[in-house]
Amino acid sequence: MLHLDVDGLRNTQVGKLLMQRLTTGDDNHKMNALAAWLGCDPRKDLAGVTLYGPPGVSDDGVVILGGKFNQQQMETYVKADAAYQGEAYKGTTIHSWIDKKKNKRMWGAFMNGGSQIVISGVDSALKTALDTISGQAGSSLATQNSCNLALGTANGAVLVAAADMSKIKGTKPNAQTLKQAKAASASIGEQGNDMVATISIEADSAVSAQQMTDMARGILAMIQLDDKTDAKTKEALRATTIDAQGTSLKVAIHMPAQTLADAMQKKWQEEDQKKAADTTQSK
Repeated sequence: MLHLDVDGLRNTQVGKLLMQRLTTGDDNHKMNALAAWLGCDPRKDLAGVTLYGPPGVSDDGVVILGGKFNQQQMETYVKADAAYQGEAYKGTTIHSWIDKKKNKRMWGAFMNGGSQIVISGVDSALKTALDTISGQAGSSLATQNSCNLALGTANGAVLVAAADMSKIKGTKPNAQTLKQAKAASASIGEQGNDMVATISIEADSAVSAQQMTDMARGILAMIQLDDKTDAKTKEALRATTIDAQGTSLKVAIHMPAQTLADAMQKKWQEEDQKKAADTTQSK
């Protein structure tokens, strides 16, 4: 599960800087074109994004968008697809079309007076989400939690995520640490003048949790001692806490929001300078 509280992000120092970036230059032109196509402006009208699905089965995933949408314009657009199909389902209309980039059929519907858009690549997964949001049927805990997040219960964090590690590990034979994890979650939010990222891991045993803790502390020490690590990063790492209790490991990373904002501005400046240089050379 992953949830981005876009409304909350806009109120953070980093979010304000990002929105400023999206209202200037080429980014502004692209966003204006997207707003004209959608009939709503994501910079102002998108409230939140939630994604969830069973581990390792991408087609069963569900996307829930919350905000202010131009339902009529969006439905007119999707109905123009030659492969469009419509289905009445428990008081709402399910729209179906062909995603030309993926060359596969998609299903979507508007909920709660058009303030939510629910999309999936599997008809049954979409209907389960619609039933959960409308309260017409029970569902798995994962589906309930995901839909609750989409309805705005992110508990103050602007980004939250969770994964069942027991179902997705095994990607690399040498990833022994991941094999010891049963579940993981993460959140990012602004607290005072800091951006705080919290990572929690549930290990398969207290011994595994302690091993992960020792490894995390070792990596942290190596980064702090590395001459290539800048002073601001070292300062942020000094405020990082790593704790293990029983089978649980929790890492909290604190970084001044201004430090992150400065890094973003520097990266954008470098990108703009490279783009300007490439344009000059092409002429």
